Amino acid sequence: MTRGHKCDYRKQVSETKLDGAVIEVLRKLVSNKKFAGMMREKINMEVDTSSLDQEIATYEKALRQCYLNKDAILADLDNLDYEDKHYQRRKTDLENRLSKTYDIIEEAENSLVEAKSKKRSILAEKVCGDNIYKALIFFGKMYEPMNEAERREFLTQFIEKVEIYVCPEDSPELKRHLAFRDYLRMHPEAAIEYGRIKTEAAKRYPEDIDQYIAYKAPRIEKIMLKMGN
Repeated sequence: MTRGHKCDYRKQVSETKLDGAVIEVLRKLVSNKKFAGMMREKINMEVDTSSLDQEIATYEKALRQCYLNKDAILADLDNLDYEDKHYQRRKTDLENRLSKTYDIIEEAENSLVEAKSKKRSILAEKVCGDNIYKALIFFGKMYEPMNEAERREFLTQFIEKVEIYVCPEDSPELKRHLAFRDYLRMHPEAAIEYGRIKTEAAKRYPEDIDQYIAYKAPRIEKIMLKMGN
């Protein structure tokens, strides 16, 4: 290497070969009866929004009371006696109460909108998740008739990115990785849980690879123990 020259060599992986490897993994995964069963269970799983429903009901009840209070204050303002020597004081007191009531109403309305938005988001995610689970179950039937562009778009619904780990062909580390991969293929529940941990790690530490690896480590160790390694 020439002194002072930065190596800019990049090992290229055929896109077609990479796509083929991804398809192979998906085919093996969806052909696993246990995996298909788990997907069907998830489709039929009910979403628990009871806490949000209770929260929404509480805000709606509070708003009804606030609206009643507001109407009562407005009625009191309309019924003030102009000839009362304390008219101005009474009017000021009622206006202050009305202003505070409007503040409470605004806060409750904002909280209600936020709670309803959370519920809609949860239900929308459930619908989206169900569609993905159904697509996985019938992956082969849906994938085969598609053209190349349609297949690529279809795959993006399941796979955000593909990470390539390069190591010597005869290294113990490669054997460990392959054994880990095969275990996940044979145990869909472990694969789903590991995928969830990876997603969480990526969200928490998008720019810190050391923290990303450390976050995954406990789950990997548990799986390795089950594998007998």
